[in-house]
Amino acid sequence: MSRALHILVVDDDSTNLAVATSLLQQLGCTTASADDGIEAVRAAMAGGFQAVLMDCMMPRMDGYSATKAIRGHEARSRTSHMAIIGLSALASDEDRVRALAAGMDAYITKPVSKAALVAGLAACDLHPPEIEAVNPSIARQLRELPDALGASLWRKFAAELQPRCLDISAAARADDRELATFLVHSLRGSAATLGIDTLASKLSLCEILLKDGDPAWLAAWDEALAAVGPAQRAALAAATDS
Repeated sequence: MSRALHILVVDDDSTNLAVATSLLQQLGCTTASADDGIEAVRAAMAGGFQAVLMDCMMPRMDGYSATKAIRGHEARSRTSHMAIIGLSALASDEDRVRALAAGMDAYITKPVSKAALVAGLAACDLHPPEIEAVNPSIARQLRELPDALGASLWRKFAAELQPRCLDISAAARADDRELATFLVHSLRGSAATLGIDTLASKLSLCEILLKDGDPAWLAAWDEALAAVGPAQRAALAAATDS
């Protein structure tokens, strides 16, 4: 799995900022935000980001000017080139040319989507971590439940996943195999019911080894823990798409 990308999201509209941030986080990225070009330049100059998602039209300093300022800083300080992806409601070829001429590496249009973000990052040779997909047949069934019950269940699973894993790890440290078996069985059932297949499969192996009294279950549990992050993102993504 690729390393998480840390991305600066810049937009003066709080709704647009929240949506773009949420979509990037669902893709496994970490984010920070700025609400105008001046803040964006300051944050970018401080470093630590692999990319900037830059709104083009903002007060005080627009995205074009902010991009030129960042490129100027890179040239003066001889720091590495940071990927900048322009974001705008304007979709003409002239708008795209203007963005690229300002020093942006890619350009996507609003309303922003996960597919557009992935494409924009790919144009900069950046790729978010792999995201586990919810089993499509199970996802269809859950989305047909009334009152958005499926989305509620995915959100609940995502919110409770880390605490449930901490309980299993605590049982492992205490060598309480009976409790560990119960907790692993419960979590496996939840994951399977919600179509989180990779995590469910890894937990199934843990459960089999626990029931056999095989100490190898601890290594299997470590493997399962590696699937927790993608499982949580998959559940949140499924809930959002419902």
